[in-house]
Amino acid sequence: LQWDVPNPVQGMRLREPEGRIRWLNSSDANRLVAEAGKIRGYLPDFIQLGLYTGMRKGEMLGLSWDRVDLEQRMVYLTDKDQKNGKHGSIPLNDDAMAALQRRRDFCEQYCPRSQWVFANQHGERIADIKKGFKSACEKAGIEDFHPHDLRHTCAAWLVQGGVEIRVVSELLRHSSIQTTMRYAHLAPHNVRNAVDRLSQLRPT
Repeated sequence: LQWDVPNPVQGMRLREPEGRIRWLNSSDANRLVAEAGKIRGYLPDFIQLGLYTGMRKGEMLGLSWDRVDLEQRMVYLTDKDQKNGKHGSIPLNDDAMAALQRRRDFCEQYCPRSQWVFANQHGERIADIKKGFKSACEKAGIEDFHPHDLRHTCAAWLVQGGVEIRVVSELLRHSSIQTTMRYAHLAPHNVRNAVDRLSQLRPT
């Protein structure tokens, strides 16, 4: 005997978990940069550039000097560089500029013909920073932190600094603002300010 009973969960999907967000405060970030400098000469520049531009690991390691404009303080990415397959530009603040200038000085001294921003003394592109990055985290006492979390940290600092979500989305070159909304909870003061305004807007 078979019962013709409809499946109550047919057509339903499990809710997808929210993406992982791991970020550092400024003191932890400074400690990480300091420890990185004791391991690899280029590593603190990689970390600093990631923190202050939100660039992805592959974007930084694949960055060539022809797409860096130190005079205009910009980095330009092509459709082949970015995850979303579009062209983009990234403004550089003083911290990002300092990291790139140190790379420029290194390349001019050791490998002036190299096209790569992150190059070794022979001018070859640095393929990966995973091992050195992990060692720096361990020495700095920072757990569960990966290169992509530099991008999360950049986003977290922007949101906590009061930058509008829409602007953060543009700076990080997200394909959808829904991706950026994952960081909205890091700025509870925005919601608090909005609620406080209710008292000012209520009819008298």
